[in-house]
Amino acid sequence: MKRVIYFLSSILFFNTSCDTNDDSGNPLQSFTIVGTWNITSRTVDVIEEALGECEPFNVYNYEANGTYIETIYAAVQGSSSCLDNPFVEFTGTWTKNFDDTYKFTNSDNQVSNRTIIFLNANEFYFEYNVISSDTDPTIVIIRETYSKI
Repeated sequence: MKRVIYFLSSILFFNTSCDTNDDSGNPLQSFTIVGTWNITSRTVDVIEEALGECEPFNVYNYEANGTYIETIYAAVQGSSSCLDNPFVEFTGTWTKNFDDTYKFTNSDNQVSNRTIIFLNANEFYFEYNVISSDTDPTIVIIRETYSKI
């Protein structure tokens, strides 16, 4: 009888332990891109780069239905405020592929995949590589950080 109780207790403990581990996975996975964001910083090869004059005012809105609108403000000489300047809207769709990878398709059907890392519920970043120039092709790593507004 002791063996049966010990056996059942160990199964119960093992099952509870597994459930606890399954639920405690990466808590950052529960964060979502849904919301309204703006860029807060950019680094190029880990060196902080100043954002453009109007970049902090750009708004990136990702809807729960899988659509997005990016409102980009442009600097116009002689204007008093970036928000007074003309803006461009980019639209498209987004889907979460797997893990931290998202697929973005703009209105011209151009597709980009990005790995988005959430620092917390209100901040994420992604990194991408670009070639520095045609004459000196060096791969540069750019990291952009966004905050929820």
